[in-house]
Amino acid sequence: MFDAAQSIAADPQTPSQTRAQALRVYLNCHESKAAGTLAVLHYLDADPQATCHALGFADLDALSEESVRAIVGTLARAQTSEFNTAAELIMPVRRHADAPHIGRRALPALLDALRDGDDELSRAAASVLGSFGAEAAEAVPLLIARLTRHDGWQSDPKNQAYCAALVAINPDHPDARPVLTHLVQHSGDGLAKYVSGNTLQALVRARPELDWVRDLVAEVLANASHPLHDFAMRFPSPEVADLLEPNTERLIQELVTTTARDAAWTFALGTAGEPADPSALTQERDKRITAARAIRVMQDPLPQVFSTLILALQSDILEAPEPPADTPTPSRQAATLRTTWETERAICTEIAGTLANHIDQHPEHFALVVEQLDAHPIALCFVVSSPIWVTGSTSRPLAFPDDLSTEHLGILARALASTAPIYMPYDPRQEWAIDALGRLPTNVPKRIDTLLTLLYHGRGSSAPPAALAALGHTRPITPDLLEIIGQHLNDPRHRMRSAACVAAGHAGPSAAPLIPMLIEMGQAQPGTGNSLDAIRALQQIAPDHPEIEHLLLR
Repeated sequence: MFDAAQSIAADPQTPSQTRAQALRVYLNCHESKAAGTLAVLHYLDADPQATCHALGFADLDALSEESVRAIVGTLARAQTSEFNTAAELIMPVRRHADAPHIGRRALPALLDALRDGDDELSRAAASVLGSFGAEAAEAVPLLIARLTRHDGWQSDPKNQAYCAALVAINPDHPDARPVLTHLVQHSGDGLAKYVSGNTLQALVRARPELDWVRDLVAEVLANASHPLHDFAMRFPSPEVADLLEPNTERLIQELVTTTARDAAWTFALGTAGEPADPSALTQERDKRITAARAIRVMQDPLPQVFSTLILALQSDILEAPEPPADTPTPSRQAATLRTTWETERAICTEIAGTLANHIDQHPEHFALVVEQLDAHPIALCFVVSSPIWVTGSTSRPLAFPDDLSTEHLGILARALASTAPIYMPYDPRQEWAIDALGRLPTNVPKRIDTLLTLLYHGRGSSAPPAALAALGHTRPITPDLLEIIGQHLNDPRHRMRSAACVAAGHAGPSAAPLIPMLIEMGQAQPGTGNSLDAIRALQQIAPDHPEIEHLLLR
């Protein structure tokens, strides 16, 4: 095995991923990890990506200072489409908490690369230095030198890594503050503007308490003609939500301004002779989405904002049937019809998310939203199925208040039951809508029948697994439903097996009869997604079951 792994690793024609696996085997074939680590390092120049991946399982304490410098030197060549394997090896916090890393030992080499390396290596080193935060304080003057190395310097797309690192390390450094301020105030055009915008956003998230940062944001938000105004409004930060309030009246107006949309729709329906202006439609769409996102982060918006959100969702275009997507020779009217319909759905998704966020904070308004959108089932479905984002990557479903009347629950059920089946295939909103239907009380009419219909006859690949998972919310869960869930634990389709595990977990202790099947799944497929799904289900059904620990150790 030693010779085979060495041969595969040495072959330049071998794909990098295969070489990485071979190097891991080669590493483990040595008498000690330290010896294997030094042996694997010989392949660093030939394939830094594969070598650094293998070193993630090595004894990094065995690395000499020279070896660390060699790894830093490959930063610009060890990148994949997803992440930089050399950077992963160095950063103080890795994606897997228990994975080894080089950490502070790499700081001298990183500083040298930032100072003396070519542009590509220098930017890569800056990205890694930013992950050290205040520990990399020595990098501040070097970052400033990189940012200001040209006369008449301003925001440049190539400076993004330096800006991000400077903000992460110490944006309030006496020499850093004027540089960052200059970059925001002289944003340039095109991609350069996004560097300035991202820098402003990073400053707000990192140090929202600094007066000069708040002054920068206030200057941008107060001036609608500022190059970064639309950027700051489109990607607003909750940390400075109070600075958005002076824009409330304008945001309300932009939210309900639909002149270009209405012109496009009437042309598409054949009731107007003039074709729509695509650029005007795009600008109007961007302004409405920007307004919805800005309003979402306001802590306590004015009362008229709430009614405006509902009004903006009472859209006949949103409720219109889906226009044909593909025709051999679409007319201009047909193309406009499809484009306008899709654009309205994208806008209303943002508006519905903002309204959902509001009623999540003010559940006393939930019933009123249901009443106001009774005649607009798709809009209502968009609202109640919108995820509530806890962080940038973590969300939870919108909770239904316990005091909703039977009438309100009936309206919700009708909206969700009529809307969930008609989403476009692979649309994530379909899964959200079906989950919302499943979270309604069990005795709501049409709930179980609709979920079973979606399970066996749902459109696309998303509806059946979503419906199966939603059935697990049924209380009390019946033997018939447990049997259906159990049958799908042996389904040949991966997504259906996964959904059956989710359903069993939702059912909780009531799904105890399924424990043997879940244990069998965990034992038969160790390390796979379905095995982890089965373990999670067991933890919800019987958290103290002794087999859980055995499965986790497999």
